[in-house]
Amino acid sequence: MPSYKLDFSSGVSAQTDSQPCTYAKEKMCKPALATAAFSTVSFLLLSGFLGMKIATYANARTTLEARKCVGKAFITAFRSGAVMVFLLAANGLLVLYILLSISSSSTMGMIGKAAFSK
Repeated sequence: MPSYKLDFSSGVSAQTDSQPCTYAKEKMCKPALATAAFSTVSFLLLSGFLGMKIATYANARTTLEARKCVGKAFITAFRSGAVMVFLLAANGLLVLYILLSISSSSTMGMIGKAAFSK
């Protein structure tokens, strides 16, 4: 399988082939895979934290509204659920935008290098 080197415009590069690990030279590591896993876990933790905060506040508000009227409690719960959906959708679009901008800049860099090297 061919190996590729993704060169980003900020000087950061990610290689898709295996390299010797920094912590143990006898083992082989994939830095791009580690970066992808770390960013995925980071965004999942952020989404989970914000989601739990919003759910806790929404449940408290719904309980307070349920003391007055069941209809108002339903509306509050429905709006809180809509906020949760918008938060998760916005977070997903943010991750998609970041990944597409990184991949497009690296693709344009590879195309530019190929065009000017001939």
